[in-house]
Amino acid sequence: MSRVLDTARLAPSDRLDAVDAAVRQARLPAILRPEVDPAEFSAQVDVWPTGDDTEFLRWSSNAYKIWRGRRQVSASDDHRIAITVISPGRWLWRHPGGEEVRDSDGWDMILVDHASSYEFVQAGEGTTYAFNVDFGDLGVTRDQVRRASGASGVVRPGAARWSSRAARSARRPFRRCRWRAPADGPTRSSG
Repeated sequence: MSRVLDTARLAPSDRLDAVDAAVRQARLPAILRPEVDPAEFSAQVDVWPTGDDTEFLRWSSNAYKIWRGRRQVSASDDHRIAITVISPGRWLWRHPGGEEVRDSDGWDMILVDHASSYEFVQAGEGTTYAFNVDFGDLGVTRDQVRRASGASGVVRPGAARWSSRAARSARRPFRRCRWRAPADGPTRSSG
């Protein structure tokens, strides 16, 4: 594990440059900006390289916005997706298929296709975990990823294909899965 950002150790005037450096080190193909005054922005970012162009990321901070616009998409040949788990809280997810605003009391999961444009805004304190992997390592094509992004089936590296149910049910490039752990065990619903 490598801690690539800890704003508690930085002067407020150095935080924006440090955020940019952390985004580059974490290999996030997007732009990230605090949604609070940079002097009040706090974040810790840890990265675990797991092998060939694959890494696990933990981002804990107060309010921020991350986006990938058409210009970044057209200038890149990124073939990665992020299996992303978001802590409870208020957030906005804007993508080619629409927009979702949540004030969530449970953890949410989003599958992000880095070959598409998107915007995510976290409105307060929270933690995001992301597993970034080349979709080829999942044994699927880019079209399959786009059809099944975020579908309710479990996504595993090395999987031979998406389930037929997931491929049929995916109607947009991004879908959200909500995971809850009630007293009698975990359940899942998708939206």
